[in-house]
Amino acid sequence: MWVPGVTEMCVIGGLGLLIFGNRLPSVARSIGSSFVEFKKGLRGIEDGADDLLGDFNDVKKEAQKQLQEVKEQAEKIVTQTSQDVKEKVEKIVKGKNDIGST
Repeated sequence: MWVPGVTEMCVIGGLGLLIFGNRLPSVARSIGSSFVEFKKGLRGIEDGADDLLGDFNDVKKEAQKQLQEVKEQAEKIVTQTSQDVKEKVEKIVKGKNDIGST
């Protein structure tokens, strides 16, 4: 397979300039403006992703806060219920002891 060397590349480039030379500035401008638009689009996508990630983090924090509140309420209910059960068991045991002693 033939691979062009430096001299051949210069000749091909020179012929390209002779043939397409008058259109090169407009092509370069077009490529430059396309590149700028592409970067703007990427920036817009990045900003949208950052906004979405920020919203997700806000929702996550709120859910964690609500979960902690539910956990605390459940612990209070369990503590109160266990105290109530303990008191009732103590009354029952005391009542049986009173019946047995008479």
